[in-house]
Amino acid sequence: MAGMNAMMNPFQLFNQLNQNAPWWVARRHPEILGDTAYSSLRLFENRCAPKGARHSLVDLNLRPPKWNRLQLPPFEKNLYRERSSTTQRSLAEVRAYREANGISVQGRGVPKPFLNIEEAGFPEDLVEAIQSLKHGTFSRLQAQCWPVALSGRDLFAIVKDEGEGKTLGYLLPAIAHIEHQRPIEPSSGPVVLVLTESRQCARAVEQVVRDLQKYTRVRVMCLCSGAPREQQLKQLEEGAEICVATPRRLVSFMEECKVNLRRCTYLVVDGADHMLAVGFERQLRVIADNIRPDRQTLLWAGSRTMRMEYMAEKLLTEPVTVTIGASQGFHDRRVEQFLVVCEKGEKERHLTDLFQGVPWDEDDKAIVYVEMRQTVDSLVLSLKHQGFSAVAIHGKMTEEEQEWALSAWRFHKVAVLVATDAVARHIDADGVRLVANYDYPRYAVDYARRAKLAVRADGSGMVHTFLAPTDRRRAKELIAILREFKQVPSPELLKFANSYGSAVKPASHPGKVSCYRMVHEY
Repeated sequence: MAGMNAMMNPFQLFNQLNQNAPWWVARRHPEILGDTAYSSLRLFENRCAPKGARHSLVDLNLRPPKWNRLQLPPFEKNLYRERSSTTQRSLAEVRAYREANGISVQGRGVPKPFLNIEEAGFPEDLVEAIQSLKHGTFSRLQAQCWPVALSGRDLFAIVKDEGEGKTLGYLLPAIAHIEHQRPIEPSSGPVVLVLTESRQCARAVEQVVRDLQKYTRVRVMCLCSGAPREQQLKQLEEGAEICVATPRRLVSFMEECKVNLRRCTYLVVDGADHMLAVGFERQLRVIADNIRPDRQTLLWAGSRTMRMEYMAEKLLTEPVTVTIGASQGFHDRRVEQFLVVCEKGEKERHLTDLFQGVPWDEDDKAIVYVEMRQTVDSLVLSLKHQGFSAVAIHGKMTEEEQEWALSAWRFHKVAVLVATDAVARHIDADGVRLVANYDYPRYAVDYARRAKLAVRADGSGMVHTFLAPTDRRRAKELIAILREFKQVPSPELLKFANSYGSAVKPASHPGKVSCYRMVHEY
């Protein structure tokens, strides 16, 4: 036997050792034995090869199985049983509810929205969690997206307001999905995979799952940068029903054959538009290709672009598209919105002048959004030099440093928070007197989300957005945003946006700064 094994190549030896493989494994095709098994075999073969004959295994380890050759174990994903109260609701009532709440839907056989929590038919542990965490209420997003997710349908959700309860919108159906599957074993891989755009978003989702753990037995692991890899590898070995991950870290583990996605039947992509913007399209495709094609997929985005449409077409199968209308967060006309037109080098001076001219109360706070981490650090130093209490937060800081900075700002130890958008996307705080877009946001939905923070309890607040004198295109985007929010752009803003041919040359007017009120007062 030993002599026979010595004459076998690694593939033959591997096949002999796996004669008792599970019934769903096609033994005649070693390339479909599994994410970890086949890649480990090729890694072994590569190490045994002469040095000059070795090749890169990065793309090989990410190669998806040949799903059409696999007999996959069945799973249950249609969990929804429509209650009689929902069935009896007329189409006219459903249409009126959607129109009143800014909900639009597309797709075949879209389920009717829930009007009360009993219609969802959630298990008792989830009902208890909802009543405890949400006080028995739910958002318009959840009212329409929950029945879609519970029906096992693929979902493409365009949500323009982060405050709509999006995380619970996909996590509660995910937990219901888990409870209808067979229990997982250590190292068998997660049932639910949630992909987020950043480490901060991943940690926020992980915390929501941990808040739900007192009501359910669902376990969670988080695979993202900023935490020791050894700790995350231990989580992978122990196993968890839900895996929250950033695309880059997950693909890194997949390249090393450390993660198994064969059990995954529920995929969530949270913040898909932002992932595409920062170049994660390839990682998303690789991850999705390594998950069984009959999975359920929920794609969440803040905007509907051509790239998003293309990605939805690739990832989703006969989806239901749900669009939740523009945020109602700052329709109050007491929120003053200004466009500050100045050269890039003048931004810092004008920002300090702005802070000096604002009457501050003891509990007032300000947040300044900046694109680059280096600008965040330099701006904080400059503000401190001018006598303002300021703190920075960006992705290069450790989690402890970020938590300290946020706590200092929230509890009024410092007045000004300077942050990059990726880190500050989940910030929610009261008493924000002023929001400054030091750098213009990439997406209109980000402007809406930032401006919402400026709304204080009495409806007042200020939003200042900085633009260069020649950047009329951004001004036109702002006009479109204001009109979407049922606000009338001011004549000065309209004139600036349409005066492309009369742009002032910076050399002839050095230091020139103009400030336009963006909303017409009436």
